Amino acid sequence: MNWYKQAQFWKIKIGNINWWNEPTDNAFAKGMTKGEVIMDWLQRHQVPQEGDKYVFYHATPKKGGVTNFLRAGSYLSEDIETAVQQATRDRGLKSGEMNIIKVLVNPEELQTGIWAQLRNDYYLHETSFIE
Repeated sequence: MNWYKQAQFWKIKIGNINWWNEPTDNAFAKGMTKGEVIMDWLQRHQVPQEGDKYVFYHATPKKGGVTNFLRAGSYLSEDIETAVQQATRDRGLKSGEMNIIKVLVNPEELQTGIWAQLRNDYYLHETSFIE
């Protein structure tokens, strides 16, 4: 399904989220809504899905890192390797020093730009931790 059809699907499913249908202020996406920009980003980055949810990853330190939620604005990666690279670069961690968290989100839970970020806090459960 192309991004436009997916955006229309989510437009109907989300319906009550006011900002989804607002015009974007992204100069590279003139004429698109904020929701269409997100759906376009998801398709261009070929983010995998599990059911209706999009699958992302986030790496965090094992010692003193995330235990019950990710904060709004947390960066998400489309694959484990990129999540590890980001944590290594940003925090100087080695791969054995971090937990990998699988994050399943709907499009309206994201902010997109160069990277995807969480729009709101994301509460974890036991199965979120994969390493």
